[in-house]
Amino acid sequence: MSAPIEFYFDFSSPYSYLASEQIEPLGARYGRVVDYRPVLLGATFKVSGLQPLVDVPLKGEYSKRDFDRSARFAAVPFVLPQPFPIATVGAARAYLWLKDSDPQRATAFLHAAFRAYFVRGRNLSENPVLMDVLRQVGVGAQLEGDGDRLQAVRIGLAAHIDHALDAVDRLLDRRRHRLGDHLGVGAGILGADNDRGRHHLGIFRNRHHRQRQRAHQEDQHR
Repeated sequence: MSAPIEFYFDFSSPYSYLASEQIEPLGARYGRVVDYRPVLLGATFKVSGLQPLVDVPLKGEYSKRDFDRSARFAAVPFVLPQPFPIATVGAARAYLWLKDSDPQRATAFLHAAFRAYFVRGRNLSENPVLMDVLRQVGVGAQLEGDGDRLQAVRIGLAAHIDHALDAVDRLLDRRRHRLGDHLGVGAGILGADNDRGRHHLGIFRNRHHRQRQRAHQEDQHR
């Protein structure tokens, strides 16, 4: 059996949401399942010294247009919620808690949570909203009462974040090795790649030329 696709995501990332709507059919096409692994972008920003994309001068306003354009390109419903971004540690822990006992329900929660935030604009960082999404997939108040498992979830979430950061470090090391440190490209790689969400989405689903052209024309008239 083929190895699963390791899909690292943050519930506050528009690109994570858009890709999550497409990755499972793509994986099925090649006989691979998806192993969803939550991370916290806020933690990675602190470690890397970066800031959220929407807070970067010039890039921030461009990124908001790119979120919308990428959603239309992929034919996925999307609204930019307010507030944005949000803290997603609660949603990430809830997902891992479910994944430990009921992976299928965990995946249902993942999609319900993403759609609650990026389609209906509901703030997942608010406990009443999070609990309502959990109830939608058949989970009640038992989440709050399992202290031992919640501690294991905290450890697991930290491990996913460390793994994602290690992967980024290895990627940067490989690029530096190929291009040469004297070119001075290493420090700009992460920032440059942040603008490539639409390109990456094209990998997940190859849309017809007419749909791409229509999205481009609509954007020109915004």
